Amino acid sequence: MEMRTIDLRAAAVAEAERIAAARSILRSGDEAAREWLSVRRPWIASVRAGRRSALRGRAVMIWQVAAEDSCGAVAAAAIVAAVVELADEQSPRTSRRTRAKDAVARIERCPPTPIADLLQEKTDRIVAAARAFAEARLVRAREVAACAPHRPDDGRFQPGLFDGRAERARRIALTAGAAREDAANARVVAAAAAADIRPARPALLLVLTA
Repeated sequence: MEMRTIDLRAAAVAEAERIAAARSILRSGDEAAREWLSVRRPWIASVRAGRRSALRGRAVMIWQVAAEDSCGAVAAAAIVAAVVELADEQSPRTSRRTRAKDAVARIERCPPTPIADLLQEKTDRIVAAARAFAEARLVRAREVAACAPHRPDDGRFQPGLFDGRAERARRIALTAGAAREDAANARVVAAAAAADIRPARPALLLVLTA
């Protein structure tokens, strides 16, 4: 059997730098805020007066596309930004904030074709990447389970007449082997569930208006 050595030092350094950079901008309460935002409607905010001319009546929408496993856990996610025209279909007497809120609600319910196509393309990429990773993990879990020591009981054990140490050692070995085998099988089951990747519905997180 050919043995290959894979050098992951460069990848490990890059991942450590990414984690360090992410942690450097974290603040106390960020995780709670993220959970709070994830179960509510998108935020609508107005840009500063000096930047309104750049939008020229348009809005920037920040979407999240994701892939989920069979348990509903997010396997991978990405942020997608899009600039849209907010159609004004209401009376001028309605406040600007209300008009923007209603326009955003319409787009969220039924995104225009260009946005829908963009979100679909990004979602397909996220799902493909997450599925490839999950399938590789499942293959590895199955290979580990196949190599795991099985219960060492071949039925040919003969206990000693006056010494129970061999019997105790056998019971310990059987228990340890069963635990290792059960743990390996449990990892296979978990990896199989995680490998059932499906696209999640795109979520609109933030809208910046003029």
